[in-house]
Amino acid sequence: MSVEQIVKETKAILCLDCTVCTGSCPVARMRPAFSPRLTVRRTVLGKDKGVIADPELWSCLTCGTCSARCPLEVDFLSFIREIRTEAIQQGNTGVPSHDGLMQTMAEIQATGLPQAKHFWVDEGLKVSKQGKDLLYVGCLPFYAIEFEDYGLDLYRVPQDAVRVLNKMDIEPALSDDERCCGHDQFWRGETDSFKRLAKLNIEAFRKAGAERVVFLCPEGYQIVKEVYPKYFGDLPFEPVHIIEVIEENLDSFSFKEMEKKVTYHDSCRMGRFLGLYDAPRKVLSAIPKLELVDMEKDRSNSLCCGASGWTNCFGCAKQIQTERLSQAKATGAELLVTSCPKCQIHFRCAMKGGAPEIEMLDLVSVIASAIE
Repeated sequence: MSVEQIVKETKAILCLDCTVCTGSCPVARMRPAFSPRLTVRRTVLGKDKGVIADPELWSCLTCGTCSARCPLEVDFLSFIREIRTEAIQQGNTGVPSHDGLMQTMAEIQATGLPQAKHFWVDEGLKVSKQGKDLLYVGCLPFYAIEFEDYGLDLYRVPQDAVRVLNKMDIEPALSDDERCCGHDQFWRGETDSFKRLAKLNIEAFRKAGAERVVFLCPEGYQIVKEVYPKYFGDLPFEPVHIIEVIEENLDSFSFKEMEKKVTYHDSCRMGRFLGLYDAPRKVLSAIPKLELVDMEKDRSNSLCCGASGWTNCFGCAKQIQTERLSQAKATGAELLVTSCPKCQIHFRCAMKGGAPEIEMLDLVSVIASAIE
């Protein structure tokens, strides 16, 4: 789209300069050079070349707080994504974190080359190659290798997911042809790369005979459920998050006691994007003697984990992560429960840099450890 079309389609032309977006933005609070309001204003006033060339364009976390609070429902998220698409064409791509490894990894997967097998599958886990329920693992095995020295055991997440599904008499199919979901490519404005990944995934799920695809990562779930259909029409399968499957079958579980005080982090995609606030809390509260306490900022007001799309991970990201970890510690909880692998990676990274330390586990691993 042209810049004029972007302004019109995203309702940016209606911006009142009320500053609600900038006042709500976690980045703007800590990085004055970035302002959602001023970015919109400069574009509306025709100063689009400056915006497109601005490196701060990539500091936006796409956390959704601004769009959720805008009184005129300006779609700032779509605005920033479309402007980024224009920026890429002019050579402005932001500063990639981890030497661009994540971007390279996704690009390799988008080529259609054969992918790694599911080497994380332990003996005793019941899985298949074909089936109506497919477990999508995505980039988790790659992250497990890259961030092993962070003290993370990300292989445990899909292993525990299979254990929980098996407990519900579900033997999930695993596809060797699945790819990165394309979430980061989409939000960075790399539409062509995103579409290649999406097309390969849809074909892989169809080939496996999936009627339902179960997701562990909220980002993958959100992008497949809400964005894939916009480009490829109705999907031949139903996307669900594993917590929805667990909630639906909660009566079939017998949980052992877990004497722990825990707090739950509402990730941006799981919360503001998908509205899945109650299901995680309902399942956690079903575990005997587990005490669940919410942080100062929870649900729709939850603070982002501070980094997005493996781009522009500057000092303000660590400040945001430190603030969130401080909120978790302030509850008195012994354990921080997350539903997004990236949140756990980013929080662990902050801890390595001196942020408050707290034990962390993925939501599905907490549930798996509590099953009789």
